[in-house]
Amino acid sequence: MQPRVRLAAALALTLAALPAAAAAAPWGPAQPVPGLPPGATTPAVTVDASGRAEAFLVYGRVVRVASRGPKAVRWRVGTSLLRKPVAQLLRPSLAVARSGAAVATWRRGSTLRAALRAGPGAAFGPPVILSRGAGEWHEAVNEAGAAAVVYEAGGQSWLALRPAGAAAFGPPESLDPSGGTSPAVTLTSGGEAVLAWEASAGLATAVRPPAGPIGPPSSLPDAGDDPRLGVDGADLVTLVANYQGNLTASTRPAGGAFTTPETVVTADFEGASEEICCHRLVVDSAGVAALSYGGTAHGGVNYEAVQVRLRPGTAWRAQLRVIDDYVDFDTGFVTPTASHVALG
Repeated sequence: MQPRVRLAAALALTLAALPAAAAAAPWGPAQPVPGLPPGATTPAVTVDASGRAEAFLVYGRVVRVASRGPKAVRWRVGTSLLRKPVAQLLRPSLAVARSGAAVATWRRGSTLRAALRAGPGAAFGPPVILSRGAGEWHEAVNEAGAAAVVYEAGGQSWLALRPAGAAAFGPPESLDPSGGTSPAVTLTSGGEAVLAWEASAGLATAVRPPAGPIGPPSSLPDAGDDPRLGVDGADLVTLVANYQGNLTASTRPAGGAFTTPETVVTADFEGASEEICCHRLVVDSAGVAALSYGGTAHGGVNYEAVQVRLRPGTAWRAQLRVIDDYVDFDTGFVTPTASHVALG
């Protein structure tokens, strides 16, 4: 089946604009994204503080960035981040801070590349190679333009960090020399890299101060695996992981430790017959969080869903469920933004 790009949410839930006690707005129906080329695949979508939306996608076997202004209807497809078409590009990804600073990452074969942008309207710099043997990876950027990428390679998990104002990424740093997989990272306003990964004894977390090095790891019992991280404007970090097929959440205040994980989504949510998978997390500056994930409903039909937390300390609420035979857990979910939530 030919891949397609669509927004099941129609960018209808504006999280950043919600007051703390407000109810979430309803989701719109699924519809194609006007102006995006029909051959575009594996989109990642973000929105900055001005409402400018950007989609990072593969089109014509090259990586491109498409943008749309706050009041525009159509998307404008920009120039390629790669000079030549390639046959194998895996999961291009984009992190954009509310200031417009951005880091784009993608993998060709096992070679992981990244490109950086200083702010909205600026051009992305030339791609740089972070690893020639990378597995899974994640990226983050903060308001000041510091960028971080974590990735698997050689049986360990690594951090590549570019401090705000630096000319290039520093040398890779091992999260744990004894090994580790499924790394995740987020950056605080002061440039701290908060890290999580799967260690041999369970989920581990650590902090890398702006001046380094990475601090000693701490174990987070009963948190699960496959962590995802997000941070708000007060530097409160949210961690979501998969624990025995359920999703758990924990938070870490600035300078503190992670709380005991709590279950926020169970594997039997709305009739799921198999374990939940493929979760994504996004947190905005006010602490509003959106958690998306996939599963299998009765009858073997795939579904995707979204839970929303309107402010730190409140319960996660079910907001959207999409059942579709076409759902692709690897690329079907786009969790954009500090401002909106959409599906791809």
